[in-house]
Amino acid sequence: EHEVQRAMPLYALVLARADGSLGLNLKKNGDGCKSDVKESSPPAPSRAIHARGCGPIDSLTVSASALMRAPVVNNTGLTGNFEWSIHWDGQGRFFGEPGDAAIPTRDPNLPLYPDALQEQLGLKLEQSRGPLKVVVIDSVQPPTEN
Repeated sequence: EHEVQRAMPLYALVLARADGSLGLNLKKNGDGCKSDVKESSPPAPSRAIHARGCGPIDSLTVSASALMRAPVVNNTGLTGNFEWSIHWDGQGRFFGEPGDAAIPTRDPNLPLYPDALQEQLGLKLEQSRGPLKVVVIDSVQPPTEN
């Protein structure tokens, strides 16, 4: 096996506003802050997620990658530490999946994660392609008896 770079689909995290301004919930220099995630508890009609974080924007891309189920790269140009607070509908779908009958009912009063990024943090996810490291398996051998 070996690693190679390939152009793959991904999301680019960029500044949402043309003037480069940030949302009210994204503040420069988040030294000494705490990160936490809280979910609403039943019987709420949806799963509201409230997250607070601090550190470089790259740490935000890690959680965005998990939530979007795709790689997210930081193309914001922002450097240094930030503190952020964001809330969204944890049951809302980010993209359609054909044949998926188990789509939960989302709360129309809560934004989806990509919309929350834009409205609350002044950041936007754009679909893109870019180089990513992938592992290539050169050969596979059947197991041998001991």
